[in-house]
Amino acid sequence: GSVVFPGAPAATAPAAKATLGREESRPASTDETKGASNLETAQRQVISTASVALEVENVQDRLNQVRTIAENLGGFIENLSSSGSEERQHATVSVRVPQPQFFTAMERITALGKVLSQSVGSEDVTERFIDLRARLQSAQRQEQSLLSLLPKATSVSDVLTIERELSRIRSEIERLQGQLNFLERRVELATITI
Repeated sequence: GSVVFPGAPAATAPAAKATLGREESRPASTDETKGASNLETAQRQVISTASVALEVENVQDRLNQVRTIAENLGGFIENLSSSGSEERQHATVSVRVPQPQFFTAMERITALGKVLSQSVGSEDVTERFIDLRARLQSAQRQEQSLLSLLPKATSVSDVLTIERELSRIRSEIERLQGQLNFLERRVELATITI
């Protein structure tokens, strides 16, 4: 009998070709960059996602093909679950592929069976990138200012106050850097759930 790969919940954006991340550029306003000169031009940062439901004859065979497609395009399988009897099996698999390979991966995956449903979505996170980078640079400048004050501190109390503030600023730098790293990974690797 035939088998079905149930699709994940549909992406929020309508089915349409999403803008590839980092392809377009636009000037960023001074407000967005908070005076950070190296952010005068911001590349578009777009997170692409897709969901596909397929009906196939052999689930395991198609899972192997999905893995091969992802790996050949420089990606990997992120999650995999399967269930059902021999007559009617279900599997859900999420793959991550480099952003430039997103539509190639979609074409190859949808060719593996009968497409029951499909959705493609994109989220432009350029403004979040600009804001996070500006906040990170501001925190790094504060850290440098505090470090320059340390040698000038004349009392133990002053040293302790500066070190406390340094600790707070360094925690903020780590938090902002972590958010940027997470966002960069989401932009660089598109997600397709089959």
